[in-house]
Amino acid sequence: PEALSNSLVYAIGCLLVSCCIGFFVAQTIHSLEQQKKPKLAQVIDVLSMLPLALSGVMVGLGVLLGILKVWPALFSWYALPILPHAMLTTPFVVRIMLPAMREIDASYEEVGMIYGYGPVERFFRIKIPLLKPQIVVAAALSMAFSLGEFGASWILLRSGSWDTLPVLVDQL
Repeated sequence: PEALSNSLVYAIGCLLVSCCIGFFVAQTIHSLEQQKKPKLAQVIDVLSMLPLALSGVMVGLGVLLGILKVWPALFSWYALPILPHAMLTTPFVVRIMLPAMREIDASYEEVGMIYGYGPVERFFRIKIPLLKPQIVVAAALSMAFSLGEFGASWILLRSGSWDTLPVLVDQL
């Protein structure tokens, strides 16, 4: 039960972090494309995909070494595995959200401006409802990858007190 609850907490935390970061990275790329800055958009797009070039073990090791060097007290933080899980799943969120953002017709934003909606109101009343299916898919994929992530969890959870299901299966 502890491993299951730990896995679910990490998966929900990963879902929240990676969906928020991935959404805004995709929005940044899309905005740069609309502002006719394709080179900068491509650089950010490529940089956002870099965690996919590494295994979960390497990402977990990088987080472990970074935490031990910069802020060792954070190593005993319960939610630490959320960080590498989010690093590994954020590129997938970007890959799901970016094409959907590119497909949204600009006339929706214009209609929102005609109705007098401010930028925040247009975001919540227009953009989020139009992207709801992609947000659900990104959230589900992020959560599924986090639940199955073994490498980063195995590196960070050596103490045994916050084991996840994949780490528990490995121990058994």
